[in-house]
Amino acid sequence: MCTVAHRRSWFEGRTRLAIWIAVAEGIIVLFSDFTKWTVAALAVIAVIVWYATRDTSSPTIRRVTWVFAASQLIATVIVIIAWFFTWAAVLAIVVAAIVGLMILFRDRG
Repeated sequence: MCTVAHRRSWFEGRTRLAIWIAVAEGIIVLFSDFTKWTVAALAVIAVIVWYATRDTSSPTIRRVTWVFAASQLIATVIVIIAWFFTWAAVLAIVVAAIVGLMILFRDRG
């Protein structure tokens, strides 16, 4: 049986992973030819996959699809911001990286 602390640490680990994936993807989109529409399409696919697998009996599949969906949605937010202001997208990446670092340093136990 999982304890509350174990669940919280796993959630924070998943959140940390999703943030770092989104940060990396945001950087790739901002400074390459990788299209913003691809990120949006991946987010739609990720949410559909997560929704389809959220009731599966495999906790690994649920966790992987959650990280996939969360990271794509965060990256999509960064891309939407980039459509309006490139500097704001850079700021969003920096904020996401800072949040990831805060979680990482708080958990160094």
